[in-house]
Amino acid sequence: MDAKVVKPHHKTWLEDHNKPKTMAIDRLSALPLDIIHHILSFNVPTLEVVRISLLSSQVLDRYTNSDLVVTKFKLDIRYRFVYLNEVKELDLCIRTVFPGRFFFLFPDTISLTSCTSIKLYGWTLNHLRFTNNLPSLNSMSLENVQLDDQVLHNLLTACCSLEKLVLKHCANLLKPRISNSSLKFLEIVHSSYETTFEVEATNLQSLVYDGGPSYCRISLSSSCHKLQHPSLSNTSLHEQRLKDIIPSLLLIESLNLCNCKIPRIEFWSDSLKHLVIRESRNYNVLQTTIRTPNLVSFNFEGELLTKFSRYAPNILRANINLHNRTSYYDTQWYNDLIDFLRNVDYSESLSLQVCSKEAIIFPSRFRSLCSPLPTLKHLKLRIHSPHWRESELRDSLLWAAPSLETLNID
Repeated sequence: MDAKVVKPHHKTWLEDHNKPKTMAIDRLSALPLDIIHHILSFNVPTLEVVRISLLSSQVLDRYTNSDLVVTKFKLDIRYRFVYLNEVKELDLCIRTVFPGRFFFLFPDTISLTSCTSIKLYGWTLNHLRFTNNLPSLNSMSLENVQLDDQVLHNLLTACCSLEKLVLKHCANLLKPRISNSSLKFLEIVHSSYETTFEVEATNLQSLVYDGGPSYCRISLSSSCHKLQHPSLSNTSLHEQRLKDIIPSLLLIESLNLCNCKIPRIEFWSDSLKHLVIRESRNYNVLQTTIRTPNLVSFNFEGELLTKFSRYAPNILRANINLHNRTSYYDTQWYNDLIDFLRNVDYSESLSLQVCSKEAIIFPSRFRSLCSPLPTLKHLKLRIHSPHWRESELRDSLLWAAPSLETLNID
């Protein structure tokens, strides 16, 4: 009987394509460091190292930490972002030595339905379009990114679960509107004088804003009634707007005003517990009137406030750093200092910094008056100038605060 010849089975293209692929394993990074150094000691060409780095990040790290002279380098990226639908965290950073240079993200259809975190640095998004929403995105950070107001609005509209947003030194923004109902944490660092940020976020809890050297403006909507921790630096504020917005923040716990252009600070709040005011050497607060019955800590740095009124009977600690542009202390200085200290007498602990001993040694003619700190228990004094007579200084301090239990002088 003739034997039957069986032809070998050849896999079709479809069978080979559907075969499960094995996951790539970075075995090079698992090598001991001395072996990696030994391999790189053979003067491996830069191009070959770049190719190896696609398989092993450890090799590239050891190579860049060694002596390297690159005479010619070209990197052509043509990767399309259409296959990122399973990415959870996306971090794309392009740094260049040329200021103002941005790189384009490819304006292809991008699907990031599973992405929870996005960090972009050095890209331009002006021509980027989204055909799908970003339902899972929880955190987004855009630094040194170029985008206009409409692109930012489209991004925020696409994010229904966004809780944290960071915008740092973004170009082409003129009057951006930050409107998102799920946003809880917002940080903005900007430096363009023409830009005014409008914030409308009903669930916003924390706001950190830095307007930079141009003192960029920010406008808070009354819808941000859940805001608890606003921190405003280097910005121009309208005194009436601050007076109106603070009482509407029923959950506010801390307020930080640093180098803000505002001539008068006047507000009241029953929920505020921590207050920080730091003056700029170029812009001083002329008048401060605050009513905060539940305030527990107060920090102030700047010129001595000549018109300062504060109602805070429950304050526990105060930190005061007084600047003075002159070394001459006259009668007006000591009168203003006494009035200022009387407004911080409610605190149990006071940390006070002055430029010289003359600023705090009251002349004898003032010691017939009532002490400005009659209930203060703990005082820590720091004098920038190291030359002072301790006995004379202590006598002045014991008159100013006769109930002291501890006194620490640095």
